[in-house]
Amino acid sequence: MQNELFTTWEAARFLAQWLPLRSQKAWYRYLYTNPRDYLKQDGYKLNVQVINGERRYSTAVLTAFVNAHFSKAK
Repeated sequence: MQNELFTTWEAARFLAQWLPLRSQKAWYRYLYTNPRDYLKQDGYKLNVQVINGERRYSTAVLTAFVNAHFSKAK
């Protein structure tokens, strides 16, 4: 499987689909502030790649984040 890269908005859509506790807009805000405020959020810092000045999130990073939330809920 190829490790696809998502823009911040696409990553927010991915998270809203798998973790519907927040809207896509709310997840966008979460991702936007995550690099500096992750300790104030929930302690997860998502690795991000910057390509041509835009943040990109890999499928692996987003999937690991979703899995962490699912295992935390158990």
